[in-house]
Amino acid sequence: MNLNKYTDWLSKQKARLELLKEKKDRLTNSLAVSEQILKDLREADEVMNAVSVLAQEDSKQVVEELVTLALQSVYGPEYGFEVENKINRGQPETFLYYTKSGERYWLKNLDDYSGGGVIDICSFALRVVCWAISDEKSDNILVLDEPMKNLDNDRCTLAGEMIKELAESLDLQFIIITRLYPLKDAGNKIFFVKQVDEISTVAENK
Repeated sequence: MNLNKYTDWLSKQKARLELLKEKKDRLTNSLAVSEQILKDLREADEVMNAVSVLAQEDSKQVVEELVTLALQSVYGPEYGFEVENKINRGQPETFLYYTKSGERYWLKNLDDYSGGGVIDICSFALRVVCWAISDEKSDNILVLDEPMKNLDNDRCTLAGEMIKELAESLDLQFIIITRLYPLKDAGNKIFFVKQVDEISTVAENK
């Protein structure tokens, strides 16, 4: 019986087996390296998230105090504002709350009916705070369209007084578009815009 062809086949299979073993070893080493890289990246991500939260914490007290002052000037001393920075689903997130008599309410859950006015004041104050603490400020002018649209007349008057105080203390000019007459009394200059047949006319209130 001629065994040469079987011997050749067996030799080829052994050589193939050696190649597969070498390939397996390379893949195993590559997998180990990849797993280590993934571990390092996850650790780096955790560090970055922690640093981000710490950076947010630096401005947390300033933001809370200033927005609280704005809320209290319009709604009363039982109101406050809180910022919570935490890691959520692997990402740093900031949660904003207003407080009333010790109870805390997430701003995201409020609607125009239950807390529209509170949202107006918080949004307004946050815009001013972000401008004030920015390293590279724009010109000291903020243009706002209907910033207090959910306030009643009495609170609108209080909001106008708050705006005047902020303008003076921060040397900040507000240009505000509004339909609320109580708010206009806070302005140093008032312009009325009237549209007739799709043509707008502007007249200063003397």
